[in-house]
Amino acid sequence: MNKNSHKKDRTFMYGLRYCLICTANGDSFDF
Repeated sequence: MNKNSHKKDRTFMYGLRYCLICTANGDSFDF
């Protein structure tokens, strides 16, 4: 597996988590 793609997946998951948090707070999050 490529290290870069793994890092990209982690970044996506963190972005998704923050997106949910921002949505709950009423803020828009772009990632």
